[in-house]
Amino acid sequence: MKIKLLVLASLVIAHANVLGQPMAKLKLTKDDSSAHMIAKYEYVNSRDGFQRIYLYKDRTFKYDFDWTAIGNRFSNGTWELNGDSVLILNSSINRDCIPVKIQFLDSVNSGKHYNTCFQIPVNLTGEELPDSRIFINDTSTFAFPFFDTLIGRYVRVNKIKIDFGNGIKSSWIPIEQRKFNYLLVIAQVEFKLASYEFFHKKRFRVLKDGIISEDD
Repeated sequence: MKIKLLVLASLVIAHANVLGQPMAKLKLTKDDSSAHMIAKYEYVNSRDGFQRIYLYKDRTFKYDFDWTAIGNRFSNGTWELNGDSVLILNSSINRDCIPVKIQFLDSVNSGKHYNTCFQIPVNLTGEELPDSRIFINDTSTFAFPFFDTLIGRYVRVNKIKIDFGNGIKSSWIPIEQRKFNYLLVIAQVEFKLASYEFFHKKRFRVLKDGIISEDD
């Protein structure tokens, strides 16, 4: 676990270093203009990869990141300008409030005996999210479905909150159904949460020929 945390920390630092690099403003192509793009910024390292930000006329943005040591990431959301000097990005998804749905199951296909009622959370494609912990009623009691373990005790499940790892969480979700055999959490996204870049009031200083991060 310590090794995993160290690896995650090194990746976070590496990504922050890349995000802090100046991004050059690129000339738009006809296809860009046809797609209502109004600006395109890029930082490229010929050996390791690139990151790009695309701004659109409807005040939306897309972010693409591909780096050898880190992997692929992306984001989307809205942008705004503070005066003419600061670009601010806000992602469509909040890392503190991942949308989820709950399914109550009578049985599971594996035929395996489970010590807890909580199944490993999945996304909309059915891909498991194995780092997830499910807090039950409060933050002192939680299930770790991947290991089929429970820390703490509870009498009845009144509400749950999911920690997907890396600080990515759902809000508290009330559980009104009193009796069930199994509970499955489905994150309402079609991608790995670790591949999404969560921007919250992310600021870039606007330069004559590009942009640069203000807070990395």
